Amino acid sequence: MSQSKPITIRKTRDFGEKLNATIEFIRANFKALFRSIIFIGGPLMLITSVLMGFYQNNVMWLSRGTSVPFDISEGFLTEVVAVSLLAMFFSILTFALVVTIINEYVVIYMEEQRNDIEPVEVWQRVKKDYLMVLLSSIGYSLVVMVGTVFFIIPGFYLFVTLSLIYIVQVTERIGFFSAFTRCISIINGKWWSTFGINLVCWFIWGVLVYALLIPYYIVTFAEMFHNIADGGQPAIFNEPSPVTKVLTVVFSAVYMVGSYIVMMIPVIGVAFQYFNLVERKESTGLMQKIDSFGTKEANTDSEEEHEEY
Repeated sequence: MSQSKPITIRKTRDFGEKLNATIEFIRANFKALFRSIIFIGGPLMLITSVLMGFYQNNVMWLSRGTSVPFDISEGFLTEVVAVSLLAMFFSILTFALVVTIINEYVVIYMEEQRNDIEPVEVWQRVKKDYLMVLLSSIGYSLVVMVGTVFFIIPGFYLFVTLSLIYIVQVTERIGFFSAFTRCISIINGKWWSTFGINLVCWFIWGVLVYALLIPYYIVTFAEMFHNIADGGQPAIFNEPSPVTKVLTVVFSAVYMVGSYIVMMIPVIGVAFQYFNLVERKESTGLMQKIDSFGTKEANTDSEEEHEEY
């Protein structure tokens, strides 16, 4: 179903307008964007979710102790480490993929001004830019980590500044170092507003994600209180039942998939901030309107001449 009044992407906006635009964009495009995320990112999200579920089963329950002494063998530790590394690896792959999907969707919408975008259209762009975004996400993390460990404040500054890097790359199709420089250039004088949009959007994300954890916590605490030892003894827990293990994995998967879906809030919020900054500094959208206005006039004249004949 087509949107009657398309949302202008390239436009200067104040803080409240950026938040409103983010919410309106998600409201108008949620169905199509959701389908793109699920169809394209679903397999990776599922693998990551299952791995995280198994990791939590192995570590979180054992950290509470069991009623039967547990022999932590070298093989078990190897298994836990292997699962955790695999979960981390697939988390990185999935994060970069979801960010790419959302940003590509925004760019397609900006170019075509419609909200009936099909997953296959998004995929055609994602497969071209995914590796670029993946490598940049790793570079982004390393730069921020180094800045935080050794300098703290520069790390925090870079964390906010480079939050624009994904939409910069997808829109302008430039490499990591060029995008790095570009982020610093366009955010100059607007760091605090970028920090603000990140803070609010990621806070909303956090609240929604926390709500997704409620079923997981219910299962965890239900098993905990069911198996706790009586007689005033220290809290000792039996190994969780097979049903509990399955439910833990399932609810962990729901949490992980949901957290990736809700990522559309901060990613789109940052995208609107990027286009806002570019428009303020370069008036790209205004120049495009002027050019298109001239084209429309020429087309109108041509049509009138054609009608005369």
